[in-house]
Amino acid sequence: MALNRTSVGIEITGDGNRYPFARAQIETVVRLVGVLTAMFDLDAPWIAGHEHIAPDRKNDPGALFPWNEVVRRGLDLAHELNHRPGSSSP
Repeated sequence: MALNRTSVGIEITGDGNRYPFARAQIETVVRLVGVLTAMFDLDAPWIAGHEHIAPDRKNDPGALFPWNEVVRRGLDLAHELNHRPGSSSP
């Protein structure tokens, strides 16, 4: 399956296996995950990195990327966006 045709990629600069990402980068990724998750009505299992999709070829975003925080906060934001007054989602 050609995932690049059916997915949205978020690029983040840095090597998460060597250095922690800047707080501003993480905050931006949280917002992007929240907005995209709300727009496309996604579930947590569909949020993945290269390291999850192609572990033999890719190792990004890396061991220092805070997956739990990004997914949890992104899903919280998506829930808020989908349940705000005037939202067309349930």
